[in-house]
Amino acid sequence: MSELIPMTIRLPAEVSVVLAERAHMAGQETADYAADVVSLALLSDVKRRHPKTAKRIAAEIHIKAEAVKLARTLVKCDDGRDHFDVTLRVFQAIRTNRNLDNLYRCAIGGRKPTERGNGYKADLNRAIGAAIKIAVGASPRMKNGKPDKVQVTNEYIFSFTPLILPE
Repeated sequence: MSELIPMTIRLPAEVSVVLAERAHMAGQETADYAADVVSLALLSDVKRRHPKTAKRIAAEIHIKAEAVKLARTLVKCDDGRDHFDVTLRVFQAIRTNRNLDNLYRCAIGGRKPTERGNGYKADLNRAIGAAIKIAVGASPRMKNGKPDKVQVTNEYIFSFTPLILPE
């Protein structure tokens, strides 16, 4: 089960601006990026106390970075394709690449990637989806004023939001 603790921190405005810029370059939401920065800074201490947790956190940070790279690579090739499904294609690339698949499985606590009810997986998939959207500069495709959803089966995600990429 996911055990994320919401936390408020106070940063000088200048630090906040730099943090947001770095998060954008990394293709992440600022809060998610800040959590990764803090986690990495404390990972060696966490590893001494909770080695399994440290391994999972390191895998989570790594798989998010790999997902951003995959998304940017997929949309970079100008093949005339509508990249609305880039999120799905990133998760398919993770599933079909042995190293990324192992990393993903570690990041979700070693449970089956297709099973429901895994808090680690839910948090990670949300973060990856948000990072992909930011990394490729997309916006969600809307339907009736709400982000559209496409249901999928036999994937590591159960649905994805189609994206509209900038021209």
